[in-house]
Amino acid sequence: MIHLFEKKDTKIYKIVSEFLRRPTMKLSDLNNLVNISSVTLIKDIAETNQLFRQLQIKAHISIDNQTATIDRTASFSLPKITITLFERSFKGNLLMDLLYERDIDINSYTYLYDISEASFYRKIHELKSDLKIFNLDLNTKPIKLVGREQDIRYFYQSLLWGVYRGIIWPFNTSKHEYLKQIEAKEKEIIFNLSSIQKDQWSFWIAIIDLRREMNHFVSSMSTKYENNPMKSVSFLVFFSNSYQSSITIPEKYMPAEINYETSIAETGTFIATADSPLVHSYVVYHKFHNTELWQFAIYFLKLVLENDTFFAEAMESQLFMTRFLSLLTQTNRYSYHYQTMFNSLPGISRTYLLDTNSRAQEILSNIITNAIVLANTKIPKFHIKDKEFLIAALSESILGMFKFNFYDNSYRISLLLENIYAAELVKKQLSTLNYELTISTENEDIKKADLIICETYTESLANEVYPDTQVFVLAKSYLTQHDLNGLDNFLRTAKL
Repeated sequence: MIHLFEKKDTKIYKIVSEFLRRPTMKLSDLNNLVNISSVTLIKDIAETNQLFRQLQIKAHISIDNQTATIDRTASFSLPKITITLFERSFKGNLLMDLLYERDIDINSYTYLYDISEASFYRKIHELKSDLKIFNLDLNTKPIKLVGREQDIRYFYQSLLWGVYRGIIWPFNTSKHEYLKQIEAKEKEIIFNLSSIQKDQWSFWIAIIDLRREMNHFVSSMSTKYENNPMKSVSFLVFFSNSYQSSITIPEKYMPAEINYETSIAETGTFIATADSPLVHSYVVYHKFHNTELWQFAIYFLKLVLENDTFFAEAMESQLFMTRFLSLLTQTNRYSYHYQTMFNSLPGISRTYLLDTNSRAQEILSNIITNAIVLANTKIPKFHIKDKEFLIAALSESILGMFKFNFYDNSYRISLLLENIYAAELVKKQLSTLNYELTISTENEDIKKADLIICETYTESLANEVYPDTQVFVLAKSYLTQHDLNGLDNFLRTAKL
């Protein structure tokens, strides 16, 4: 996708990412990974250790007898490294200037990055190519981002959440005001959002506010939402009686903006996190209107759940159907995972999410793969784009629903992950440790938890947990073997 970092920083990112997968590696393997000589590799490792010290990250890569080993704490933060590499990159700074519509001073960029004007435009053309996947383009004279407004907003949400992930607030507006209004609306519609989900909402609203403030509005939406219950959690509703805003949406753009906000609410992972009146009305809406989404969902489920009893059970579960509809909508409109733009750096392949050693998973993934092909052909207007994640997430959901009886009461673990489907993957991984565990993905259980597993440890989360609660920060959106080994050691000595 987007190769954001400078050439040397790309090597550092690839090295660190690989060490999170394999704590000990031969230098020859690292040489092949980054395609450099042994002398250059040793220099790059030294620079990586220097970056750890600069960011006060408790980690160190040591070399002994042609083998490199990383020594790191469980709270090791890859996002913290990502932020630094992004903020010092040419493309990162250019994209932020474009977001705020600041004038692009070519002389400043060529001086700062010690490049010629020809190299400057070469990087611009690289970025033009990278942006195509978001249906965006980059004018060169003057340098300006162009495309549909909804695509520009989605791009910046993907970019900024993918980089900052709630660790740092990258906007000039007040995050506190956004969070205050989100929490007020949360109580009004009887809903429960985790701290991370509130942060993610804040990013969305900040980007939408910023674009509107610069007089950029959504002019048309192909989907009309009419009485869709998701309108009740649209951003306009959140801020209808809130802080004084100077932003005025022209009347001619209002219908499209409302439809746009409803589409964001519908694809937001928060709609699949709790059983509430909103969940029931959302399913009823799609069923009553027999929407394309509903037609696709029913056809797809019948293909996957060949057992009539399983199909009836799935249809009767309002929460399962809401999660399923949300998952289909996400994988239909765009690629789910914001970190994809970093995982797809040259030489880094996206780790396959399924445990293919499980025969049940292997069989089910093949069934789902075939169902995607048939459903895409049957209902071509609704097309699944992120097939890999749909296969992994839906496999875990179905296996969890029909195969496994998760966890007896004992050690209490709270999963605070961005997406409910990613949480299901981590649940399945934890079950392999053979401990009696009670695992929750609901925000209200934070204070009851003995252990919290999250992707980012934000200030707002720190204020919610008890001092003696253990917090485990994931390096990725799933448990690596290193993470599993660390948790196994921790649980073995924990007082259950």
